[in-house]
Amino acid sequence: MIRITDHLAGNDGRKQVERWVPRWMAFPPSAYTARGGVATVTAHAKVMAARNQAAQPDPDDMEVPFAEAA
Repeated sequence: MIRITDHLAGNDGRKQVERWVPRWMAFPPSAYTARGGVATVTAHAKVMAARNQAAQPDPDDMEVPFAEAA
């Protein structure tokens, strides 16, 4: 019987793999296919989109250079 632990531990002449985690559990997470459906990938994309939106300045709060005071 072949087990994942045999591959991770390097049993029976296999190459030992250290610190392996599935792609969907890594940081940043990724999927194995392009079809989607991986909740951690979707959640990470939402966080990054919100972070990018928050990092952009609000155009109404920006000072206009050389503007005359009203």
